[in-house]
Amino acid sequence: MILKRVLIGIFLFFLALILVFFIAIWPVDKRLNGKFISDREQTIAYLKRNSEMTNERLKKLEKIYGKMVVTFDGHKAKWEMPFYDGKDQNEDNSEIEMIGGEDYFFTVSKDTYTIAIILPKPIWDINSFETCIIEFDHDGYWVNSHIFGIKIKEKFRKIH
Repeated sequence: MILKRVLIGIFLFFLALILVFFIAIWPVDKRLNGKFISDREQTIAYLKRNSEMTNERLKKLEKIYGKMVVTFDGHKAKWEMPFYDGKDQNEDNSEIEMIGGEDYFFTVSKDTYTIAIILPKPIWDINSFETCIIEFDHDGYWVNSHIFGIKIKEKFRKIH
C-alpha cells in the first residue's frame, strides 16, 4: 500500500514537471499581458440586456463586480479581490480582507478576436482543468465565468 502511494506521488510529480515544461515553451499571446480590472458597469449592463436574472440577484452581483484585478504575465494569471461574505463592508480598503490566487495557464486556440486558455486547478489534480474563452475588445476583454451557478460574461478593462 505504501509502495503504491509512493509510485502515485512520483507519477504526479513527473506529470506536474511535464506540464510546467510545456507551459514554459508554449507561446504567449501578448494581448493578455498586463493588469485588468473587472468593469462593473459594462458587466451589469450586459446582464440586464442578455440574462433573465432577477433584480435581487443583479443587486448582489453589483456588490461583487468591479473589484477583481487580474494580472497576466507570461504564462501566469494572478487574481485578487476583496473577500465578500454577502454583507456590506466598510469602504476603507485597509480593513477589507483580500483573497486571491495565481495559476499557470496556456493557450489552446486563438484567432483575431478570441483566445481559449486552460488553467490547471490545482496543478496536482489532473482532472481539474478550467477552460476560459476570452473575447477581446478595444479596451480589454470579456470572459465567460460562473457565479451563483449561472454561466455569465464579465468585462475586464486594461489598467496597465
